[in-house]
Amino acid sequence: MADETTQTSPAPTSPADTSPLAGDSAAKPNPAAPPVPRRTTW
Repeated sequence: MADETTQTSPAPTSPADTSPLAGDSAAKPNPAAPPVPRRTTW
């Protein structure tokens, strides 16, 4: 049960998630983040 609690809790998996620009990073290609599949469509 302890494992489930850790998964449900908002744990900072990556700095991008903790950053206030989490939504922006999703829309904009972040250099730290892996290559988005959308870029391949271009």
